[in-house]
Amino acid sequence: MSATKALPMILVTVLLNSTFLLYMVEEKFPLFLLQTLTYQGVTLLCLTSLLTLLCLGFRRGRLRDVEQKCRSISFTMAIFISIISWVLLIPVDRGGLHTFKNHFFHTLNSVYCIVSMFISKAQFNPSDWKYPLFYGVLYLLYNIYMQYSGYSAIYPFLDFINEPTTAFIILGISLVSIPSCHAGLCKLNARI
Repeated sequence: MSATKALPMILVTVLLNSTFLLYMVEEKFPLFLLQTLTYQGVTLLCLTSLLTLLCLGFRRGRLRDVEQKCRSISFTMAIFISIISWVLLIPVDRGGLHTFKNHFFHTLNSVYCIVSMFISKAQFNPSDWKYPLFYGVLYLLYNIYMQYSGYSAIYPFLDFINEPTTAFIILGISLVSIPSCHAGLCKLNARI
């Protein structure tokens, strides 16, 4: 990647990571929040953005392969999180839906993905849909395990003990939505 293309990528990466770091520093229990899909999603985006910077100039190799898989997971989950958060009107915290923080976690995360795709011109592999889906399944299994260990559900719509019907409907929707988000990103990437 040329220096003229690397600079915008560096700037958006610094902006993403520094904003997330500011929010994490302000949180009373930041590690507790990493249980939520929203915070995990932005954490994955930040790690992937740093990995992308490390891969500047590399077209092939193991590090580039890892970056591509991480990008598939983090970008797909960012789009999925944005869609589900806005459809279900889930604010990131008690500040509500119309705060900058909520837009950072539920809107700008997806904007970052699209901007990054335009800047980096990195490839998306349509067969990588299984990686974000696997991540989503692991997240659900973690939630089920925690609930059966006596902890309350992180999200009321993923309450497999008290509201199993709702939780299984969300599970079904997620099993279709996550690969669909990945397919949409692949189509968008092919047009860039």
